[in-house]
Amino acid sequence: MIYCKLHTSAVAVCCCWAILPAGCEQPRAAVLSQALATDEKLLLSPADQAEILAAFRSIVQDRTPVNPPGPAPGGLRWSDVQQAAAWAVAEDGVEMAIVQTLRHDWGYTFRLKTIEDRPALLVVRRRDDRSVYETTVTVGRFGDDHQRAEKLRAAFDHFMHAFGRKRGFNDDES
Repeated sequence: MIYCKLHTSAVAVCCCWAILPAGCEQPRAAVLSQALATDEKLLLSPADQAEILAAFRSIVQDRTPVNPPGPAPGGLRWSDVQQAAAWAVAEDGVEMAIVQTLRHDWGYTFRLKTIEDRPALLVVRRRDDRSVYETTVTVGRFGDDHQRAEKLRAAFDHFMHAFGRKRGFNDDES
């Protein structure tokens, strides 16, 4: 038997070179590809849909809904204000962007910019009667673009009534 004596520092260097690559190795990614697996089920089959509907129906059997979705009772719903504002500013002839939304106890203030980079303001105050809200609209640095302000007001009213006709939950949002 032949024994070879190595210097201890040489042994330490060899061990470091053997261990170092293993310690610096990057962990393997949990997902190797961004693509979906071909056998992954993306849609429910009609049988799966029927099974889920049967399970839901068995849960609510002999019960009546407390607040079913429906059109707004008076044709307007306060909870639609933010969505109506977002749709109104995108209308032809209005063409604005909402820069800031401020929520107050009494309603909302929407700070807007026109496509020409002019300031605008839409203030929506909550009312306690059937009209639900009242609006104040100014467009331009000095509030002098009355035609554009009227287009925004009309678009906002249109979308408030359109969303009020849609089925939704008629919760009293503060």
